Amino acid sequence: MKTSLASALLLTVVSCAATAAPALPEPDGIYAVGMRRFELTDPTRHGVLSQDKDEIRVLPGYIWYPAKHGTRGTRPYLRPAEVADQGRAMARNFGYGPEELAGLDKVTAHSVEGAPPERGFAFPIVIFSHGYDCYPAQNTALLERLASHGYIVMSVGHPHDAADLRLADGTLLTTAHPAGNDPDYAALRKTLTSGPSHETRTAALQGYAQALSRDRLGASLIAWRDDTVFVARSIENRRVPPALMSILAAGDTQRLGIMGMSFGGAL
Repeated sequence: MKTSLASALLLTVVSCAATAAPALPEPDGIYAVGMRRFELTDPTRHGVLSQDKDEIRVLPGYIWYPAKHGTRGTRPYLRPAEVADQGRAMARNFGYGPEELAGLDKVTAHSVEGAPPERGFAFPIVIFSHGYDCYPAQNTALLERLASHGYIVMSVGHPHDAADLRLADGTLLTTAHPAGNDPDYAALRKTLTSGPSHETRTAALQGYAQALSRDRLGASLIAWRDDTVFVARSIENRRVPPALMSILAAGDTQRLGIMGMSFGGAL
C-alpha cells in the first residue's frame, strides 16, 4: 500500500539526506531525549505473515523517552547497517533508485542512544505503528518531540509488512507484497477511493469488510492488531527485557495510548 502521505514523508527525508549536514527538527520540550532499540518476542504466535509456518513472531523497534536532566548529544538517524537493509528496502518498496536513500546514516537525530531515563515522574506511554511497507524509525522527529514533552514512545516494527528488518541474531525479515490479491477487494477499494459519487462509494462499503478479510491486507490488519495488543500487555504485565524495563519503570500504564502513521493509524 503506497499511500501518498507515506511517500510524502519519505520524500521529506530524501530531500534532507541530499543537503549538507542534514538534521531532523530539534525537539522543543523541556526534557532531553533518550533512545534504545529493542525486540519483543511473542512465543505464542508462529508463521505470522510469513511463508515459514514455524517463524516465531519477533517485533523489533525503538523506544524514545525523557532522559536524565543534563543529557546532551545526538546520533545518526539510522545506522549504516540499517540503511543497508531498511533504506534499500524502502527504495525498492516505493520505486526509488537503489542508492537514493543511501545517505540516511548522515542525517542527525536529536536523541541519545542508551541515555539514562529521567526519574521521579510517571510518564504516559504511547505505542506507535509505522506505515505499510515502511520502517519503525519513521516519524523519528515527531516521536523525539513527544519524548521531550514527557512521553515514553515505543515504535514497533511489523515484520513482512515493514521494510526489511534485521533482528539482533542476524535474521533478515523481508517485505512481502501480496496485498490486493483478491479481485473483489481490489475493485471495492478502488470504488471507495475514487467512485463517481458519494452514493456509489457508500454502497461499496456493504461488501468491503468481507472482501478485506479474504485479501492479504485483511491478514495484515489482524496481525498488526495482535502485535499492538501483545506490546500493550507486555508493558502492563512488565514482561519486557531488563533494558526496556528500566525505561518503562517510569511509565504510567494507566495512561497508555496508541497512534500510527497511515496503515499503522488504522488500528
